[in-house]
Amino acid sequence: MNNILNDLYNKYSDIKYGWYDKDNNLHEKLSKDFYDKFEFQTIDHIKEHKHGICWELVELFRSELEKNNITSKTYFFCSNTKEKYCHTIIVVEDKNYFYLIEGSLKDNKGLYKFSCLEELFNYIYDRFHVLVTNPNIQINKENIDIYEYKKPKTKMTCLEFYTHCFNSKKIQKIS
Repeated sequence: MNNILNDLYNKYSDIKYGWYDKDNNLHEKLSKDFYDKFEFQTIDHIKEHKHGICWELVELFRSELEKNNITSKTYFFCSNTKEKYCHTIIVVEDKNYFYLIEGSLKDNKGLYKFSCLEELFNYIYDRFHVLVTNPNIQINKENIDIYEYKKPKTKMTCLEFYTHCFNSKKIQKIS
């Protein structure tokens, strides 16, 4: 299993952070336009253009894992503050270990192994300000909600994706 996950991570490690708007223009940073102009890319578009945000890369990894008959779970971490900072991850459980494939942020990219889901979630909590690309925010883990969500449709807008996640299974806080 570990070899498959390593191969998968390495195959797409050259994908850079960025999003495409409804007019197919690339944006390499988040901006105020993101909420109004973002549209979920297809897997083929991500592979061809080598850019994506965490939501899209999670779906790329999910599709590749499904081809290998590997079950995964996806999680949406979102601040319950006025600004809805968020990050998504994909997790594979194998032989009592939990693997996180982080592909969207250059300084945190990698395949990470944890002994329990609590340890993995704490890893995300501790880096949340970095993962949401805003080192100036300080959000306590009590202000971060977690949702386990199913595969979203392609071509979703930002609001549609948030709604999809908020209507998913909310995870109890891990202390």
